[in-house]
Amino acid sequence: MYLSRRSLILCFAVLAKRWGTELRIRKKNEKTKHRLRWLLTIMFLLPLVGDLVVAQELVVVGDNSYPPYSFVNDQGEAVGICVDLWSAFSAKTGITVEYIATEWSKALEMISTGKADVVDTIFYDKERAQWLAFTKPYAEIEVRVFFKENLQGITGLETLSGFVVGAKRGDRSAEIAKSLNPNISLRYFDSYEQLVKAASEDTVRVFVMDLPPAQYYLAKFELYDSFKSASRALSKQFLYRAVRKDDESLVDIINSGFDKIDTSEVSRIYEKWMGMPVFKVNWKYIFYIAAVFVGILLVVMLWNTLLRRKIRQAVQNAKKQQEELLGAYDQLRAANFELESAYLERDKLLGRLKTVISLADELLESRESTQEQFLSHILEKALYEIPTANYGSISVTEGGVWKFVCTAGHNIEKLNKLNLKSHMMVLVPEVSVVEDWNKINQVSMNQNTYEQFSSAVKPVKSSLVAPLRTDKGQIGNLALDIAKESKEIFSSNDIEVMRAFASLTSVFLKLHEYERTKKDISEQIIFAMVRMMELYDNYTKGHSMRVAKIALEIGRLMNLSEHTIKNLYWAGLVHDIGKLLIPKRILNKKDALSDEEYETVKKHTVWGYEVLNSSPILREIAVYVLHHHERWDGTGYPDHLEKDQIELVSRIISVADSFEAMVSDRAYRKAFSVEYAFSEIESCSGSQFDPAVVRVFVYNKHRILERGSERELR
Repeated sequence: MYLSRRSLILCFAVLAKRWGTELRIRKKNEKTKHRLRWLLTIMFLLPLVGDLVVAQELVVVGDNSYPPYSFVNDQGEAVGICVDLWSAFSAKTGITVEYIATEWSKALEMISTGKADVVDTIFYDKERAQWLAFTKPYAEIEVRVFFKENLQGITGLETLSGFVVGAKRGDRSAEIAKSLNPNISLRYFDSYEQLVKAASEDTVRVFVMDLPPAQYYLAKFELYDSFKSASRALSKQFLYRAVRKDDESLVDIINSGFDKIDTSEVSRIYEKWMGMPVFKVNWKYIFYIAAVFVGILLVVMLWNTLLRRKIRQAVQNAKKQQEELLGAYDQLRAANFELESAYLERDKLLGRLKTVISLADELLESRESTQEQFLSHILEKALYEIPTANYGSISVTEGGVWKFVCTAGHNIEKLNKLNLKSHMMVLVPEVSVVEDWNKINQVSMNQNTYEQFSSAVKPVKSSLVAPLRTDKGQIGNLALDIAKESKEIFSSNDIEVMRAFASLTSVFLKLHEYERTKKDISEQIIFAMVRMMELYDNYTKGHSMRVAKIALEIGRLMNLSEHTIKNLYWAGLVHDIGKLLIPKRILNKKDALSDEEYETVKKHTVWGYEVLNSSPILREIAVYVLHHHERWDGTGYPDHLEKDQIELVSRIISVADSFEAMVSDRAYRKAFSVEYAFSEIESCSGSQFDPAVVRVFVYNKHRILERGSERELR
């Protein structure tokens, strides 16, 4: 068991009192005097060495039904991630660890009564924090609601009022569930295994449980097809280890012990235990998605051979850019290994690595950035991470002209007024340190141009120059310069970091070329899908385009961002793409639809979402298509969302789609008048439609008809 320094001091104090009494009785006893001197010496040194007294043995208690972290196997042995981590802790610290897996309520009792030193697999809350001290968290856990597959309309705890909900005794998930919905009734079980068994026997039909053990026991009892999980987690909690407040010094011992375990060893432990069954694949939906994709692929292939060639080229470019990014990271990692021998140098390189990784992240989000903005940022970061340099520049060749995009120290206005030609730029094959770089340019310039060039740049002693390349070849240089009077020189580490900056800059230049091609490809794919849908449904020809135009105009009238307006347009174009999976006899039926046929039609929003969500190009607009038939009052489909739970784009498309449908001929009726359609939209404000969208739509009906539709007022 763990023995604290306070306990040791108390023991010595008791001994001191006893020996002091002996001294008063036997004052002339020299042996007792000698013993007292040793005691006083030990008590004087004890505070100085107290920090060296550490636990020689720890009793750790954990849950016996919390797989894969802590549970008991068929042989009655405690196993799991926590058990293996504590074994690694013991090996690293030399502290003997006894791990006990028991029912959770007993585990809490053992730590509270002092029968255990540490409790594992525990969540933090304010009540526990009054008597427990917590270590650093080590895992994030989702708490979810699980319910019988045949129960309908359950989206979360708010829909479970009146239900009996199963939970584990003493579990934090039960407290969370009760706090979120006080109207539920909880039935407690001693372990997660008992809870899932009870659910399988219909003792309870709904239960709350942490996700990892739920996955394990549902797989173990073959219940995946019998239970579903709510789409949203009740909460996300962290797993901690904790000790009693009076043993709080143990926290530092535990934290430091686990910090000594190699990351690779921790990963191996997690890989060992996380290889458990996952939810079964729903082959029906995969078949639907595959069928739609095959259809789209055939249309696209027939639509334009040139388009296929551009797509292949775009994919090749993307792969090449990915390889170059990985190359940049590998170069930085190699530089990091070289600096391990010196602590200060290692910290400096770590800072550089974070900077370049940050730039890589910015590079992936740089589609809206101008060339000048991003390259100026690159130059600024390069000068910060290579402080040896005093000045710098990034220059490129465009249309036969040598152009300076950004500079630091040099006069960019004077340089760009010289009208330098691309052949005057001195190109280097790889990252190099060049002495008196500016003087080298004298070879390619006439005397007058060189004198003006020299007056625009700072005098430099040496330069670190990196080539910038795209698919067109080398198009420029990234240069960092040391001032003439400086005594600094570039190091080998500076050269490695410069290579990474040059790679990122080259990738940015390639991405800007690639984005122009990618935009054209995305638009052609969407138009191909719309045309395929119009060929399938006789009555939707032109409908999607008109819905897109009306939605676009409403978005402009509501002063939405350009990005949102673009999404409005594209989502409007493909909002009915899911109808490709509805039989034509239903779509073009002139009589009223049966209940079964109507339910089939309603599925087009989900099918459209699944098709679009599987495409990286169209994924962003998929959710707008999913919810464009939701209603403001919550009676729509498929998710019965209401009011602001529905995305604004979906609410706008709902108005545009309904209006366009009313003023168009259908298989089962003739078109209504435009005036009637506006009146119907207005009467459904606050029930079917968002009142704010309806106000904008009705108030601006002449502008919407003029710019967003081919209709005229009748």
